[in-house]
Amino acid sequence: MNRTLLHGVRVIELAGLAPVPHCGMMLADFGATVTVIDKPSGSSDIEQRMATNKTVQELDLKAKHDIEKLRQLCKTSDVLLDPYRPGVLEKIGLDPVKLLE
Repeated sequence: MNRTLLHGVRVIELAGLAPVPHCGMMLADFGATVTVIDKPSGSSDIEQRMATNKTVQELDLKAKHDIEKLRQLCKTSDVLLDPYRPGVLEKIGLDPVKLLE
């Protein structure tokens, strides 16, 4: 496996169900820098196993100051892995159009 293929690619992974952490794990395995945004209460052991080669940062996406921190992280990232139903990120002001401004 080429662990440097995605070197320099910055990924924000919002903690969620298995498909998103698995995708983030694969991107990290290929050299991307993956930052997992997790809720302050933490993750399960299964999610922890998929956090290999990732940095974990705890943010409460119900708190305005943490939403702003996430917005700033997104500005310096190349990819956002979104595990939520359609419309969830838009409700907290993180829709793709606003993030690309």
